[in-house]
Amino acid sequence: MKTKKLAPIHPGEILREEFMKPRGLSQNALGRALGVPPRRVWSMGLSIGLLAVTSLLGDGVRLSFKPNPDRVCELWRSAGLVNWSRVEMLASTNQTLIWEERFDASPMALFRVQTRLEAYELLASRIFPDADIADLRSRFTAATWRETVLSVLDRRFPDASAIVRRLSNRDNFDFWFGGQTNDWNFVMQSLSAAVHESVHIVGFEVFSLAQFSYPMTGEVLLPVDRFETFPRAEILNALPPSLQDLSYNNYYLTGGSGGQGLVTLLGELNAYTFSLLTDFAVLDQFSVSSARSSRDGLLAMMLYTELYLAIARTQHPDAYDRILKTPKSADLILTLWNRALRTLTVSGTDSRLELGDAARLRPHVFASSNLEEIERVRRQVVPLLQMQIVRSTSP
Repeated sequence: MKTKKLAPIHPGEILREEFMKPRGLSQNALGRALGVPPRRVWSMGLSIGLLAVTSLLGDGVRLSFKPNPDRVCELWRSAGLVNWSRVEMLASTNQTLIWEERFDASPMALFRVQTRLEAYELLASRIFPDADIADLRSRFTAATWRETVLSVLDRRFPDASAIVRRLSNRDNFDFWFGGQTNDWNFVMQSLSAAVHESVHIVGFEVFSLAQFSYPMTGEVLLPVDRFETFPRAEILNALPPSLQDLSYNNYYLTGGSGGQGLVTLLGELNAYTFSLLTDFAVLDQFSVSSARSSRDGLLAMMLYTELYLAIARTQHPDAYDRILKTPKSADLILTLWNRALRTLTVSGTDSRLELGDAARLRPHVFASSNLEEIERVRRQVVPLLQMQIVRSTSP
């Protein structure tokens, strides 16, 4: 059974139906209030129109500025027009970002605004965990296991399938199944590790001395100029006492891995996003007692990223400056962070996606002091729009 996707709704249509009509606002009236041609209200849709409705009718504030969609997302936050804690940034392929108010089930929950951030299709928007794979399971054999598994990914998680198919040597994918390719359950539970490592390998295959590449989808790799920072082993001293025994610490923060910096840490954040989405895509193939650690891993990499940025800012100012000013580096951090957030939301709360560390990690990942490190990067990427706020008692 094919999964049908709804045709995208123009943001101007959502603006008209959800905001303008209930308030008796015409396109001309909204255009006059903003000081822009009425056609501009429709073409820019929510990026300008929603801002106007919120400001004019919400708190009596009239904004006088030259509309610039590249800055509107930061404008919302700086003007206090949106509860930022309820907003997630999601990437798409057409140079827009989708913003979602998580707890709003109305049609206003999804809309598009223009932005200058690097924009790629959000992985979670291409996950189809309900796609029928019964026919594939019935045909599964040790002789055809690989193509069957790739067909599963084609239906459930096409971006992961495309990345695996990019591998120059498929043995790098096969290795993670430990030769037990005649066992459907084992293969399904090993799939996320194989996809995780495939993401790394595809990035390394286009690696150069000047750039490091991060697979965003099956078709797009984001190249970022390489830059020197400091060993991520320093994160160990910044971890709270309750997380000093975290299993990921020994693997990622000590030895050779601990000597690596932010470039490869972000690679792990990206790979664990793929891991969690892969496990979620085939979760119905897990037994009730089965469990994977993909949610634990993603949360660990998110916390490591926050702490690394904090250490850079407070102890290595030169490295912090390079992080923010290296072309596309800050954009990459936000892109990966936003996708990780969305992945946590999409994957739900099923306990089979974690082994126990997630409950310990989550309060620290979402502590305001740690989230502020991401906000500092966001403010660097999307500078505040210079505007004049004129108080008005009436629209």
